[in-house]
Amino acid sequence: MASLSNINRSMLRITGLNSNMDTESIVSSLLQVDQLKIDKQFKAKTKLEWQGEAYRDFNLKIKNFREKYFSALSPETNIFSSAAYDSYKVNMVDESTAFSVTASSNAYERTLAVKSIDQLASAATAKSTDIWAAGAGETISLDTTLVDAASKFATPLTFGANAHGQSAISFTINGQQFTFTSTATLNEVITTVNARAEAGVVMNYSSLSKGFTLTGRETGFESRIFIEDGLGNAFETGNAAFAIEKGAYIGKDAVVTFVEDGVETQITRNSNKFDIDGLSFVLNKTMTAAEAGSAGIQFHVERDIEPIIEKLQNFVNAYNELIAELQTAYDQRPNRAYDPLSETEKGQLTEKEAEKWEELAKEGLLYRDSNLGRLISNLRGLFYTGNGGVDKTAADIGFTTGNYFDGGGGKIVLDTGALRQALSSDPHQVKTMFANVSTATDSAANYGESGLVVKMNTLMNGYINTTNETTLYSNTKAVLDAEDKLTRLEEWLADREDSYWKKFAAMETALANLQSQTAWISSLIGTSDN
Repeated sequence: MASLSNINRSMLRITGLNSNMDTESIVSSLLQVDQLKIDKQFKAKTKLEWQGEAYRDFNLKIKNFREKYFSALSPETNIFSSAAYDSYKVNMVDESTAFSVTASSNAYERTLAVKSIDQLASAATAKSTDIWAAGAGETISLDTTLVDAASKFATPLTFGANAHGQSAISFTINGQQFTFTSTATLNEVITTVNARAEAGVVMNYSSLSKGFTLTGRETGFESRIFIEDGLGNAFETGNAAFAIEKGAYIGKDAVVTFVEDGVETQITRNSNKFDIDGLSFVLNKTMTAAEAGSAGIQFHVERDIEPIIEKLQNFVNAYNELIAELQTAYDQRPNRAYDPLSETEKGQLTEKEAEKWEELAKEGLLYRDSNLGRLISNLRGLFYTGNGGVDKTAADIGFTTGNYFDGGGGKIVLDTGALRQALSSDPHQVKTMFANVSTATDSAANYGESGLVVKMNTLMNGYINTTNETTLYSNTKAVLDAEDKLTRLEEWLADREDSYWKKFAAMETALANLQSQTAWISSLIGTSDN
């Protein structure tokens, strides 16, 4: 912003050399009224900029709220999904270390029993032990080369000639061929096999059991290891130096028998961790029918209301914080005693004083904003109208809004007892009331069938869009217009200042000429007297 001290001077300033006048002060005094016009415009522009910031700030807060409570990307807090209103727990009738089970939102109420765990899932495995000759194993490390280790195997390792005539061994695992020269170390063999993901195996060496292990990367019956021998006798049938013969090695599926309503059902799975009907099982060990008892290891799948109430209570708390800010912004009147500070005024205050002043000057920026008021009113109304096509309202199951005159504004007051009763008696109705997504093409029918949080999300999104497309568009245009007007005023003030300085400069020049003439006349008079 321009001021008398920082307007660009385009000419040399002559400051009272002949008149002995304080030209700087005189010009400043002459321009004080004009400077007030610029200060007023600067403050108007600043106010508009603050309003834009306030709109953007609320848009961001509403956007963050929607992302936390209405987005699938926030599964822990999302109440937009119908799954948020389905929570189940497993109540074990009989404790067991053979397995564990947990329930997800996709489960349903039932009683099950595990009669037996006949087999755990395992990966295809080929294993050897004591592959070294007596006493030789203690001298072997993974850094030992194949040629140095060859004679120390219980069945000595032999080599063939590769395409380059070098001594080498070769073998194929699951269709992937591996070739190693005699100078390769045991560690190079292991790391090369493990690095080839297409082979689908993990190779290890145990210094305790003195042997190799090949394990499939997957578990279950489909886990296969097919070994073919090539050069040398690393995996040769009846003469394998690695003590693992070529051939096929097959994994095992988990085999579990369940009992429900007296009916036994045996299932197989390729992993010891699997899901069935929203239940997640982890098998730890096998268990015979005798160990499980005549009824098996029983457990009940029950609806768990408390996590739903906790999630909705957290939502209510966050909603109340947001609505309190919106309501305050809508109700707060502008503080007419405080306008934005001009640069000159700000320089006359301490930093803390200027901050406090600005805080007071920003009050009431969105006072009685029509879009904001409409949003608050519509959100409040959601709790007293039907939602999801259900006859009851949210107020009927414990969600009411506070009284404006008691300072409650549009905040939600949650009666957890009433909500608990509703979830216990008709959980599907609660889910429909909050999260139903209508497929109706008719707008009125669609709105009536939509759940409360679906409508709330629509209202909040509509407010953001309206603010971005209309309010902020108009605000940005107003700021640009104010900036343009301020620039023109500054140029006008600069011209006026230059005009004053030119006049004073002309006066100084005239005085200088007068003084020069006076001196000349005086010199003539003095000469004639002599």
